Amino acid sequence: MHRSCLVLLVLFLNTFNCFSQESLREKIIIEALKTEGAQESGRNNTDRGGIIDEMHVLAGFANQPNPWCGMAVYYWHIKAGVDKKNLPSSPAWSPSWGSGKNVYYKKNRNSLRNLVAQSGDTFTLYDDKSLKRIFHVGLVLRDLGSSVETIEGNTGAIAYTRETTTGRDGVFKKWRKKSSLYTLGYFGG
Repeated sequence: MHRSCLVLLVLFLNTFNCFSQESLREKIIIEALKTEGAQESGRNNTDRGGIIDEMHVLAGFANQPNPWCGMAVYYWHIKAGVDKKNLPSSPAWSPSWGSGKNVYYKKNRNSLRNLVAQSGDTFTLYDDKSLKRIFHVGLVLRDLGSSVETIEGNTGAIAYTRETTTGRDGVFKKWRKKSSLYTLGYFGG
């Protein structure tokens, strides 16, 4: 009888851990979707306004006209309740989201064949022409087989472009081919 109670307790705790991680993924997605459609109030990275200013402040970059894709991902994680110790120490720097123990896929190191990205995963993109580094980070909403649906900050409203017709970047959903992803990771803990 005593042993069966212990087994039930272990099963209960394992179930709880699974649900708590799943609900954290959901919270990250919910926070990202709350900001969908937010746009800079002026031209690229200069007049941000509203929620985009909040992202800069939370990441420690108030009143600085910096690219903010990493700040958006950081903001969504913090608002969802993710512990800062699980996040990159330089969250505004997009390359910081592409390395470390939280990254489970890296292009040319892992196969895409059976890879299923999960909601709440981060992804990075790599520029191998001019920058020769990771230049963008965003969040996976869902896996679509050979592509993923994402939500991203500091990007254009039109698929695969940066600038919108107004020149104001914002938070938008996109569809990206898995083959374009440089890394995938989960920073929720």
